[in-house]
Amino acid sequence: MKKLIFPLLITLFVINASAQEKDSNNANRLAQIEAALKSEVPRVLCLNENVATGGQPKPAAFAKLASNGYRSVLTLRTDKENVDLKKDRELTEAAGMRYIQIPVVTAAPDPKHVEEFIKTVQDKKNYPMLIYCGSANRVAAFWMIYRVVAEGWAEEKAMEEAVKIGLTRPELKAFVQSYLASNKQK
Repeated sequence: MKKLIFPLLITLFVINASAQEKDSNNANRLAQIEAALKSEVPRVLCLNENVATGGQPKPAAFAKLASNGYRSVLTLRTDKENVDLKKDRELTEAAGMRYIQIPVVTAAPDPKHVEEFIKTVQDKKNYPMLIYCGSANRVAAFWMIYRVVAEGWAEEKAMEEAVKIGLTRPELKAFVQSYLASNKQK
């Protein structure tokens, strides 16, 4: 029995050390990606190895995303905003990435867009992806809903992350609370 315990402990130690090294390498990679994008994407934040968030990217950001292995870009901006989304699409596709638009109106988000957002984020073909809007407010609101509804996060923890991403708008906070309350009743 003692002969089995020692090799088992060694194996567990090696597995644990390997996992810690992987986590450390992953954190370093995410920090490197954030640093590379910082001047090109306002409020950029790599949440994990699959998702980064931010405000409106500058044109050079799309090539940098692609060079860092990103496969898609999801914008929550509408065509009525003062930004050239056609150019964003062209730059995204020219860099070999997929462009996805879910047009969210800040003052009146549509709950059906939340469902579309969740499906898009859960589609592993899109990983890794950048999710952006003008200032990261809409991104933060929709991401908070995703964390609670799709991943089972506590609302308080998801709100902390949403604030870190950029959630400041009262109307978006109200939308999140309303959406989550109506989802609890289902």
